[in-house]
Amino acid sequence: MNISRLPFAHAPVLIRGGGDLATGVAYRLHQAGFPVIVLELPRPLVVRRRVALATAVLEGEVVVEGLIGRLVPIFAGALALAPTGVVPVLVSPQLPAGATALPIPILIDARLAKRNIDTRLDQAPLVIALGPGFTAGVDCHAVVETMRGHRLGRVIWQGSAAPNTGTPDLVAGKGAERVLRAPAAGAVTWRYDIGDLVAEGELLGFVAGRPVVAPFAGVLRGLIAPGTEVPAGLKIGDLDARGDVSACFTISDKALAIGGGVLEAILTTLNQAARGQSAGAQGASVLIAGTRPLADSPTLSLPAALQIGPAPEVVALVGGGGKTSLMFALAGALPGRVVTTTTTRIFAAQMKLSPAVCQADAGGLEELGRHLERFGRCLVVGQVAGDKALGVPPELPGRLLRRPDVDFVLVEADGSRMRPCKAPAGHEPVIPSETTLVVPVAGIDALGGRLAEVAHRPERAGQLTGLQPDQAVTVEALATLLAHANGGLKNVPPQARVIPFINKVESEEQLAAARRVARLVLQESRVAQVIIGAASSARPVGEIHRRVTAVVLAAGQSSRMGRTKQLLPWGETTVLGQTLRHLKQSAVHDILVVSGHAAEEVEAIAAAEGVATVRNDHYAEGEMLSSLQVAVQHLPLDRAAVLVMLADQPMVEPETIDQVLAAYWQGEGEALAPAYRGRRGNPVLIGRRHFAALLALPAGAAPRDALQEALRLVEVLADSVLQDLDRPEDYQRWQPGFGF
Repeated sequence: MNISRLPFAHAPVLIRGGGDLATGVAYRLHQAGFPVIVLELPRPLVVRRRVALATAVLEGEVVVEGLIGRLVPIFAGALALAPTGVVPVLVSPQLPAGATALPIPILIDARLAKRNIDTRLDQAPLVIALGPGFTAGVDCHAVVETMRGHRLGRVIWQGSAAPNTGTPDLVAGKGAERVLRAPAAGAVTWRYDIGDLVAEGELLGFVAGRPVVAPFAGVLRGLIAPGTEVPAGLKIGDLDARGDVSACFTISDKALAIGGGVLEAILTTLNQAARGQSAGAQGASVLIAGTRPLADSPTLSLPAALQIGPAPEVVALVGGGGKTSLMFALAGALPGRVVTTTTTRIFAAQMKLSPAVCQADAGGLEELGRHLERFGRCLVVGQVAGDKALGVPPELPGRLLRRPDVDFVLVEADGSRMRPCKAPAGHEPVIPSETTLVVPVAGIDALGGRLAEVAHRPERAGQLTGLQPDQAVTVEALATLLAHANGGLKNVPPQARVIPFINKVESEEQLAAARRVARLVLQESRVAQVIIGAASSARPVGEIHRRVTAVVLAAGQSSRMGRTKQLLPWGETTVLGQTLRHLKQSAVHDILVVSGHAAEEVEAIAAAEGVATVRNDHYAEGEMLSSLQVAVQHLPLDRAAVLVMLADQPMVEPETIDQVLAAYWQGEGEALAPAYRGRRGNPVLIGRRHFAALLALPAGAAPRDALQEALRLVEVLADSVLQDLDRPEDYQRWQPGFGF
């Protein structure tokens, strides 16, 4: 079966864990047509190896009842392999970075750890967990029961699965005795293999020279891989008293029942989402190809917005307006083990935001590993004095990151005395040299307030912005404080990327102002992108602003019009001139006009509007595609997308253009087109991930051929997106004084 033809083929399901029960889930989903990706540990301690996709980590490839699992080295390879019907198995103890940057709609925690290690509701639109340790509606959307009995495989939409009893299920009357455990710590060796029949008392193998003996007669249903180093007491084998050899090589009834429960949860959610309802009390809508994504898409999670990958990172937060809240929100959203700390100071009320605190002296750090194992995150502070704790030395975050039990270190690198914005003093900020990401923060509530009241160190803020202490903070001033070399960019290490965060944005009025701030901040080349959000809310990321170039296709010959339509008069300017003026009033980062036919006249109009041009010498060979390819080849690397505008659309107003941009900022896709009452129009936004496909298209193809099923429609309020000026009667109808 070629599942790449199915409607959800571009929405792979991510399964954390590849043991025998997880494989039952993968098998059920694969049979139903879902592409699946499995994440595993580098040394999986799997016992039922012949029916576990985790075995691909040990052997490179495994086949379970016709289902092929294959080890892949990188997440991009897993995404490419999954639609083929082969299950990619990736060594990834944490969620890979691409899983948050790409539309992974369904995440399943099938690790069966009997506790929640690091799974959260915000990691995917639909999060399903297996067994005890999870609560539906709190850390996942649905729980599937894993205890044998009447409730096995049932979907729980509110509450938890049955608690772990600590006693293995009964199989043929055998419970705890059917589980073979390591008598000592050490390497395992076996005298038999999976599927062998053994007698009671038979010597099966050794662990560190200590014998492992069969407690009763039966068939060896599972054995941990020989040579595995194990601790004493670990499960290393499974003996089945039923003696059915075929059961050693087929997925168990329990695994299939659990897989059926997972499939039910997914299909229930999809069906309810199609009706505009929620699955159960805490169900989730799911993004699949061809549907509009949710505003709380995983692409808008804090780690994804800040481009934080699986590699260890030191993140420094500077500025004002909620740095501490943002630091702790990020700590709770990151996978793995996270240390939060400060190089300045932190107050007792803020310290309570962390589940554990230890001091930076040698004795305190001895407790760090225990806290990280228990809570996944810990605050490290300096000496505690009264109601506050002092900061740690700037070299400590780098040392902490080098510990094997630490994945991320988050550092509050300066103070702001609870003000929404600031300018740093001469000794600030104290950013560790190993920092890989700097996040300048400012609160949108600074706008309109007197500088002396809303800014920390207002005299320095005034020097940067030109404002007097009694003057109101403007959009331009706030952007300056975030992106100035002596403001938010001060002391940024050369290797660190910079992603400012505009905080406390909760109203439409604040959002409109924050968008203007973001546009100005993006004029600074060191800034990678700008986040707009509210760190203390349930959805901390509202929009991610990146640089979008408007590409205006103005190279055509206008054969149906009979005249070069982009040069026709339009009010006080021309058709092209008015199109450019509307774009200049929109939120695009910059504009690039592609000329060809009547190139000199077109370029003169662009020059009059202060807009750059590039010439397409091959405009006669498929003007739209060839012009777009020329434009893409000339874009700087920091451009995240293009907005492809036709030169003959002077009717499309800036507000409509911004509606398409807003959909992009809100994570609704990398290929977006406006629609009016369901009819698709122009301009079309195309993200960088599609650029290679655009450039690879042959002459005569259309740009839409590179977008395939990725294109999503954004419903807009004006029908101008459907109008262009192909014929003389169109021009007569729409030009000012006639159709307007």
